[in-house]
Amino acid sequence: MHRCGVRADSPADRTELRRFRIAGTFVDTSDIRRVRAAIKPTTKLLFIETPANPSMAITDIAACAKLAKKDRILLAVDNTFATPCLQNPLALGADVVVHSMTNSSTATPMWSQASSCPVAITSTAN
Repeated sequence: MHRCGVRADSPADRTELRRFRIAGTFVDTSDIRRVRAAIKPTTKLLFIETPANPSMAITDIAACAKLAKKDRILLAVDNTFATPCLQNPLALGADVVVHSMTNSSTATPMWSQASSCPVAITSTAN
């Protein structure tokens, strides 16, 4: 996971992940060598954000997809900042694409008002 503005790697968030028996390794995903080094035999999901907000760091989606496929890991891409107009992670090998609806629109749909982080999820049809 790329370190981002919401501090997804904060101690409070790590505690929340542990509550659901999920362990995460947080690395700078703009460096594919660090991503490769962080993959463990128990890794099930590689989650990246590119470009990262607020740093604008770029992660090579195709390179991450190649790593993920080799190790049978799902690749999820937060594509909120780039939007589907500028970037198509599915075409680059991602399995799941996430777009935050609160970051790209001032009009929040009714169904999302109950959630602190509403997202739209697009998946490959495998």
